[in-house]
Amino acid sequence: MRDLTGSFEGAWWALMALVAIMLLMVVRLDPRRYADHLRNALDEPVITGREAA
Repeated sequence: MRDLTGSFEGAWWALMALVAIMLLMVVRLDPRRYADHLRNALDEPVITGREAA
């Protein structure tokens, strides 16, 4: 990482930013909606488990 940023301090800042991004991903992930997100990414119809009335 230090080689990419050019300095020790820059490497630490980059690592902190990476950790913050990963923490946001963990907080935002809802495993119950994961299959729906995959279907949306593949342009398949979304099945929510609720029938239309």
